[in-house]
Amino acid sequence: MTAVDLSVLDEVVVAVRRLSDRADLADLADRYLRALDEGSFDQEWARSVFTEDVELDFPPGGHHGVADVDGFTRGFMRHWDRTHHNVSHYAIDLDGDRAALAWNVVAIHVHRGSPPPPASAAHFYLGGRFEGVARRTRGGWRLCRLTLRVVWTTGPGIRAIAQVMTGTDGEQVITTWKDGTA
Repeated sequence: MTAVDLSVLDEVVVAVRRLSDRADLADLADRYLRALDEGSFDQEWARSVFTEDVELDFPPGGHHGVADVDGFTRGFMRHWDRTHHNVSHYAIDLDGDRAALAWNVVAIHVHRGSPPPPASAAHFYLGGRFEGVARRTRGGWRLCRLTLRVVWTTGPGIRAIAQVMTGTDGEQVITTWKDGTA
């Protein structure tokens, strides 16, 4: 009979846990973005994605606490008829029951009143990076902080969002987008 080296088994358990955590954290990010694209954000969704004390910092504004995250989300998503978020390059740094995570995003926002495909429609595009912190809870991993840093935009935007992003009335930004001179 061959003796089993238990230290090897311990290493395997640690490696599997690490891979499982990374997969769960990527799923958490995907669950957040999928809800945006499907328009399915309610309190049940919010509690499946965020901690009670979550802090959100996005170009349209910020929010603290899981209460009314669904309303906050509806507030900035109401500008669009539909969206399509494409993500890549999950960076996940595990530290016990906490994790820093980040991912790149290219998002397409279709303006209200735009015709359905295959007709051409007015779109607002943005490229950016989500950065956040997640905590392991009894219900699994949840985001306790999430920020979006916009790197670039193109297409006709929304004045209210431009006002927050630029600290101006948003008129010059919107005019520049409409004229295509940006």
